[in-house]
Amino acid sequence: MTAIKSYLEKAEKLYTRSTDAEIVQLKKSLETIFEGVDQIEPTDRDPELVAHFVFVENHKLSNNVKTEDIGTLKKPTKAGYCDIEGKGLEEGIALRDHVTVEIRDEQGRKCTSKIQINDCKDGLYQVRYCPRDPVKCQVTVKVNGQHIGDSPFPVHVTPFQFKPVLSFGKEGSSKGMFSFLGGVAVNAKNEIAVADSNNHRVQIFNSEGNYLRSFGRHGTKKGEFDFLTGITYHNNGNIFVADYGNNRIQIFSGEGEYVGSFSGTGSLDSRFRNPRGLSVDSDGNIIVADSGNKLIKIFSPKGTFLKKIGGQGSFTLPIHCIQYEKYLIVSDCSEHSIKVFDRKGNFQYKFGKKGAGDGELNNPNCLSVNKSGHLMVCDKNNHRIQVFELSGKFFGMFGIKVSCLVCTNVYTDPKHLPCLHTFCLHCLKHWHTTSHGRDTVRCPKCQAISRVPESGDLKDLPTSFYLNGLIDVLAIKECKTSQVRCGNCDKKSSESSYCFHCCVFWCDECVIGHNIIRSNKDHRVLALKDFQDKDYEDVMKRPAFCPKEDHNKEELKYFCEECETPVCQICVTIEHGGHNINLIKEEAERQKTEIKSFIEKQRHNLQAKMNAVSRLDEECSTLIQQGEDVKREIQTFVDNLIAVIEANKKNIFAEVEKETSKSIESITRQKTEIERQMTAIKSSLEKAEKLFTQSTNAEIVQLKKSLDTIFEGVHQIEPTDCDPKLVAHFVFVENYKLFNTVKTEQIGTLKKPTKAGHCDIEGKGLEEGIAIREAHFTLTTKDTEGRQCYNERDHVTVEIRDEQGRECTSEIQINDCKDGLYQVSYCPRDPGKCLVTVKVNGEHVRDSPFAVQVTPFQFKPVLSFGKKGSSEEIFSFPWGVAINAKDEIAVTDYCKHRVKIFNTEGNYLRSFGRRGTKEGEFQLPTGITYQ
Repeated sequence: MTAIKSYLEKAEKLYTRSTDAEIVQLKKSLETIFEGVDQIEPTDRDPELVAHFVFVENHKLSNNVKTEDIGTLKKPTKAGYCDIEGKGLEEGIALRDHVTVEIRDEQGRKCTSKIQINDCKDGLYQVRYCPRDPVKCQVTVKVNGQHIGDSPFPVHVTPFQFKPVLSFGKEGSSKGMFSFLGGVAVNAKNEIAVADSNNHRVQIFNSEGNYLRSFGRHGTKKGEFDFLTGITYHNNGNIFVADYGNNRIQIFSGEGEYVGSFSGTGSLDSRFRNPRGLSVDSDGNIIVADSGNKLIKIFSPKGTFLKKIGGQGSFTLPIHCIQYEKYLIVSDCSEHSIKVFDRKGNFQYKFGKKGAGDGELNNPNCLSVNKSGHLMVCDKNNHRIQVFELSGKFFGMFGIKVSCLVCTNVYTDPKHLPCLHTFCLHCLKHWHTTSHGRDTVRCPKCQAISRVPESGDLKDLPTSFYLNGLIDVLAIKECKTSQVRCGNCDKKSSESSYCFHCCVFWCDECVIGHNIIRSNKDHRVLALKDFQDKDYEDVMKRPAFCPKEDHNKEELKYFCEECETPVCQICVTIEHGGHNINLIKEEAERQKTEIKSFIEKQRHNLQAKMNAVSRLDEECSTLIQQGEDVKREIQTFVDNLIAVIEANKKNIFAEVEKETSKSIESITRQKTEIERQMTAIKSSLEKAEKLFTQSTNAEIVQLKKSLDTIFEGVHQIEPTDCDPKLVAHFVFVENYKLFNTVKTEQIGTLKKPTKAGHCDIEGKGLEEGIAIREAHFTLTTKDTEGRQCYNERDHVTVEIRDEQGRECTSEIQINDCKDGLYQVSYCPRDPGKCLVTVKVNGEHVRDSPFAVQVTPFQFKPVLSFGKKGSSEEIFSFPWGVAINAKDEIAVTDYCKHRVKIFNTEGNYLRSFGRRGTKEGEFQLPTGITYQ
């Protein structure tokens, strides 16, 4: 697609601007450059490359859960602990001085953009201003209302010369190289961000053009791009990028880290169709040119839709919108114009029309306003930047593409290679002699190899008459600020003239000699200072002259069909005698028609590929969604496993708590009893000791009996350990079988997609058939590893046609057994050869289609019974026959007025009926059936 786009752009540009002499040489070059382009219309994606997978759960499995802290508590700021310092807390300086600057032209009108006065706070004031026009102006400077010395100052403003101050990069995919630039943005650090469209990335350089970093790649995920078309820096330092193919705006930090994105595909206010240029307005909001929806949309920095500008018929193809002061300025590419609105979206005016003259546009793209308040417009197909006042008045231009890639100077004798790239003749000759073989030349730009002309001289390559004219026009327009070289004496002068016939500049001295030559009397010569717009057009449309030195600049009026080259009258006479010669104008018209048809064919080819890419994008979106669905299924399954284990854990915990409580209760009872006994013993001991110490001998001899009485109720048995029956000394017995299952098995598997080429199919119905008899075969679907599989998304189709391509069966029946088996039955209508085509998901199964020979149906008796007679087992006049679910055969005997029943072997079973008109009687019975 990228190659076709590039070639088409080149072909259309050459087609529209070429002269007749260039047109007749163009068709062959176009065929050459499109030679390597795939002309086959893309088919739908290969189903083998797309895995319609499903998650198959492993219900045996469990999962261990590891827990971590979910985060930390961030302590609140304590105002009393904060530090504060600085001289501003101790002293200050009163700001009383008032400095003013005023700049006006000789008519007293303001003639600059906004004046900036930077107060350095130390007595220095730095003043900046930007004059709008090359005029004489006065700069008035006052301090506190009083002129400073010598104020006002006279200033002479000269025209600005647009010259590149920096150029970097070249075509390619390595770091620092580009493939189609989609936009440029500069931040406050003077870092330059470049949207490298076909390389699907953003590259960032410093102010000297040195590579710093890059981010992005081709894709649809976060931070990936599908052709970048717009880029801008926000005041907060973030980078906003228009992701054209993915219909979204992506946001990155200044270092290239992904921050977020907004919108998506659609026609709603918050969605895009092919977003292009981006910019930031004075409120910090993002302005997006939604080219596909033909609207300008404004979003907050977070992606919230705020408003839209445009509507029915407002734009054809808006590319870029910028805000300047109270205006919104839009480039409408297909209308070749600039449209201006107020901030509310009300249309104000427009300017520009299609063309190549001053102020005319050919597919305007990006916009910018310079410091002087002039609007700069990228005039894409005119290969230049045009500068306008905001009113639409043309101010100037720069960047006409007339420089050679090899020498980087303005072309001298530009020559086309068959790849349609153009170089100076002397550059090509040097390039050829130093780098390549004798018979071929490699293009310095695209490296395409071309054959050297048969003459062996590169000067016989096609001349770019258009570029020659463009170079002359540029030289004429710049004659006021630079000099042109005389075609005779090589002296440079700004006071020169131009001969439209010789296509040569003449200095004031040499033009006198030119004009006195009799053969030049009809030549049109005009002084450069007298050129008007019409004269520039005449230079561009001048006739093409024969480049051969001795042909006296004869006009190329003819075309030689045999040599396929434009020729002059002298060429026809001397070198092309007997050849078929046509007028070059007629040949150019004929080839224009062919070239136009050729370009249309390539446009169709490009559109077909773009449609295929869109289908693939949709398929990718479907697969991404499918992947997310499968992830959710897996997560649900895992959550269920965890929930089961958690429930199991709770049950075991509850059992542990129950057993622990029972044991503690038993121990507590035993402890309470022992403590009661301890209290009784302590009390008795205390009483005994008291009596022992206080008693006399007479009392002592009577004390022992009392002590026995006191301790009689005290439990004398020494306490033993707790009854083990009352205490549950339990441990957890691990289920190692479950643990090993968790370690060795996966939580599930991804079911592989069905592979049509691996599917098995068998049955006599694929080899032979009988007319009006049902035929059968069985299909077994298998995955990419040859295992039988079943996927409810599989789509099985069977088509049966005769040799003339007509359907030749009754309705085909496909029975899905839900296990990967599909039982197929069909009934051929007529004898003959037919093809049975079996597909799974649009792909043929192995050996499909199958050739089946259908033979005529042969009626052969398998059972015969009965004969004519009058007994019950035989018939007089059998008429109707019917068979029931038990395979019993009922026959109406017409003349005997009865119905007789037989089994499947024809043996008589029973009969009923007789002649009459009553219920159960018959009068010549005929038809019969079972309900």
